[in-house]
Amino acid sequence: MPRCTDLVVDCHTHPAFESELLRSYATNGKVVFSLQGLLNEMKAAKVRAAATFASYVPEFVLTNEELIEIVKGHQNLIPIGSFDPNKPNLLRLEEQLSKGQLRGLKMYPGYWNYYPSEKRFEGVFELCQKFGVPLFIHTGDTLVSRGKIKYSRPIHIDELAVDRPDLVLVMCHLGLPWIEEGAEVAYKNENVMVDLSGLYIEHGAPYRSTYLRKISEKVAFAISYIGNVEGKVLFGSDWPLASMQGVIRFVKGLPISSEDKLLILEENSMNLFGLKD
Repeated sequence: MPRCTDLVVDCHTHPAFESELLRSYATNGKVVFSLQGLLNEMKAAKVRAAATFASYVPEFVLTNEELIEIVKGHQNLIPIGSFDPNKPNLLRLEEQLSKGQLRGLKMYPGYWNYYPSEKRFEGVFELCQKFGVPLFIHTGDTLVSRGKIKYSRPIHIDELAVDRPDLVLVMCHLGLPWIEEGAEVAYKNENVMVDLSGLYIEHGAPYRSTYLRKISEKVAFAISYIGNVEGKVLFGSDWPLASMQGVIRFVKGLPISSEDKLLILEENSMNLFGLKD
């Protein structure tokens, strides 16, 4: 019988501990929103490593320098940087990437009101390719109403993926609610991966059980459309917006094979970040 993993790699967490917006979500979801809370939850959920995101978004700012301090001394926390979309400090990013202080970068198009393939980001794309690190891109809904979701549709990643086939792209949230569109972009482009963060609802939402049943069907269909899970689909909790254990249960409950669950929960992210058993 194929084994289903007992250990997990989480490719999507937000340790912006000063954010009142994220704290409100954590409180509603009964998540302890602190560094120790993150480490404790990782231990309880058997998460061996977690990618942690910087963010240059007004409602949940966490600079690269602050992120680097947070993860210092914690080998199981993987720092993924970001940048000011209006004036990315490419020299500083290059220094942080070259020293291994950052192991990837993230864009937030729907919060920034820029399309992900815009020429203004060419320097960032070059750095990711130079250092062989992934570029995570927020897609789909935004936490704040001021966000303009036309910029965060999955279809806009296609142009970037085609123009830069050597750039590894991770489409966060599978494009929710445009899941089928996200699946097409990932299926079509070898260099596009997706993560399953932001799909699971923790507590209290109206019609939660109906939503979870439907979203499970949609995710399973998207995975079948993409076809090959290996190197394509990643586990992400979106902590603290949801608990790690809750999202793990959601993924383990998907109507897909045990082999694919193992790839999603652990092996694909292990390979993406070059982690060793």
